[in-house]
Amino acid sequence: MVPKKKCPPETLREIQGVLNARCEVDAAGTERFEACYSLHGAEVAGLELCARVSTGDRGRAENRMVVRDPATKSEGAVTCVHTAVGRVRPEDLEEVDEAGLLELAASTEGRPVALPPVEHFKSLASYTAGIAEMDLKDLLLATYQGDTFATVPFGLNAGMQKQLFGALKYVAPRRAEALARDLGAEVVASAPRDWVYARYDLLKDLVDLTPLCADAAGIAHAPDPVREFCAEHPTTPHAALRVLARVANWEDLQVLVENPNAKPALIAWERRERVAEHPATPPATLATLAGDVVGRVRESVAQNPKTPPATLAALAGDEFGRVRERVAEHPATPPDLLTTLAGDEDEDVRHRVAWSLSAPPSLLTTLAGDDSAWVRFGVAENPATPPALLATLAGDEDEDVRHRVAENPATPPALLATLAGDEDEDVRLGVAQNPKTPPDFLTTLAGDEDEDVRLGVAENPATQPAALATLAGDEDEDVRHRVAQNPKTPPDLLATLAGDEDSNVRMAAQRALAAHR
Repeated sequence: MVPKKKCPPETLREIQGVLNARCEVDAAGTERFEACYSLHGAEVAGLELCARVSTGDRGRAENRMVVRDPATKSEGAVTCVHTAVGRVRPEDLEEVDEAGLLELAASTEGRPVALPPVEHFKSLASYTAGIAEMDLKDLLLATYQGDTFATVPFGLNAGMQKQLFGALKYVAPRRAEALARDLGAEVVASAPRDWVYARYDLLKDLVDLTPLCADAAGIAHAPDPVREFCAEHPTTPHAALRVLARVANWEDLQVLVENPNAKPALIAWERRERVAEHPATPPATLATLAGDVVGRVRESVAQNPKTPPATLAALAGDEFGRVRERVAEHPATPPDLLTTLAGDEDEDVRHRVAWSLSAPPSLLTTLAGDDSAWVRFGVAENPATPPALLATLAGDEDEDVRHRVAENPATPPALLATLAGDEDEDVRLGVAQNPKTPPDFLTTLAGDEDEDVRLGVAENPATQPAALATLAGDEDEDVRHRVAQNPKTPPDLLATLAGDEDSNVRMAAQRALAAHR
């Protein structure tokens, strides 16, 4: 800050109790306040943290905290600084719990408070001096001990910390990296894994979380962002990389391939995958590959049509969900193994069981009552599902489930008649597209208010000429186009459509007429 002249005596008297306080007035008459304090802690020794307040537009105070290196004059600013005004007497603070404190405190951000700049400065200087006085690493670490640092609206919250680290990186990048590294090591060592995982998106911008990658046992259960971070990090130990290779999904595997340290864990996995998926691979080799460290290889074994039931049974307990999905949909998977997989915690696995043509009716009945609509969806689209069970699912609360019943070729005509009157247009569309729908119902749906439903009728090969003639005059050119493409449309109707005003309709009708000759 370039000094112009000192502030008036009355202003100087107001800040005389603030340590290291300075006040100057620029040429425009704007008062600018500043107080700087030495930061404590091995990583930040020699740096200062300053409180600055000036008067901005319309006389409002502009608060800043600034990290400064006195030796180089380099500075980095923290701009998200607002004053919190407490509506409680100081002597009553001990009786106020955290929830009550949040209710009583009002930030000046978005809620202007008529405080003169000098009051903002005294508050900010006190806050800044408190931060500087403590060892910065200990102070930051203390904020991670509770559950509110991510959401608390004031104090050294996650937003403030992110800006503080950003300012520190700008002024002294190596010191900032050292601080982040030490903090990350202590957080990972002291906090429960679930706590760290739940706050990963916040913490990754504040501290160095590479110590998470050293936990080979825990990395298998880490959420996707943590696994991806460790898969690509050059310092991840070989033991953890092997675990990642075993549980990696396709995206993680591509990241692992790019990591030069992961090569020993992934030697020629592509070649093993090709062997695992080849239909001529002997059963003994498939059994060996079922224990491969790479999930993609095991998935290919589970997909191979020649994989024997014993190997499928071993893969049914695989930690990689996609492997269990492939087992569930394999045509050779026996009913007793499907029953086991029907209790899988992964709804995608249960969906594949519900979709399997090998699933016995009793198992499909159980899955039709699953809490997951995605699982019921699989039962509804399975052509092996008994008619009585389809009738139950036709009344499902989820429209996607009813839609799949309407599309199912095993759905009896009486049930299709009921679904043709469903309030959801996608369900009616399923009836319109079903080749087993009786012609009378298709004729009714040809007058449906929804154009997609009429499109379904127009392309259904079971639609009768009278209904096609109605649809040939439809106001929607896409509907008329589907009529022209329908193999059951008679030549006289095609001749009419060959003169349609829409060029796509004309061309489709002309091609169809040429095929009739």
